[in-house]
Amino acid sequence: MGQTIVLESSWLVLWTAMVFSAPVVTVCAEQPAAQPPAKLPAIIMARPMKPASGDDELRRLLIDRYNAVVSEMQARYREFLAGRSAIDAFVDVAKRLVESGLEVYEKPAEQITLLEQFLELAKEAERIQKERLDANRIGVQDYEYNRYLRLDAEIKLLRAKRRAMAP
Repeated sequence: MGQTIVLESSWLVLWTAMVFSAPVVTVCAEQPAAQPPAKLPAIIMARPMKPASGDDELRRLLIDRYNAVVSEMQARYREFLAGRSAIDAFVDVAKRLVESGLEVYEKPAEQITLLEQFLELAKEAERIQKERLDANRIGVQDYEYNRYLRLDAEIKLLRAKRRAMAP
């Protein structure tokens, strides 16, 4: 009799867990994934740079650091699209990508191209976050964090263009 009570109560616990967890699974499954962009932002498609034969040790380190953050950005972006990455990790790597890129690309035209690509990425990420906000999948603070990234990208680009035009 003691075993019957244990089995019946175990069955009741299992049945209760299954019944009450089913709606949670359904709710999670119904949330739409972020619409992937028609084409990936150019900065995500960046290829690793190769040091030139005449590059000194500092230049080689700058290139290695840039290549590391490009690789990380590509992985973080895939995670971000899948909804498996926190926005602060994505924003952090995006900022480091720009910092590293601005040190590697010395010509103003190259820096402007990098910043234009960064702005493209920030706009796409903001679009995705807006979809998630509208679907109640993220809070307004996560959307605003990404909006800040886009605004920062626009400011950096405008400043670079002004510096390039200055005598």
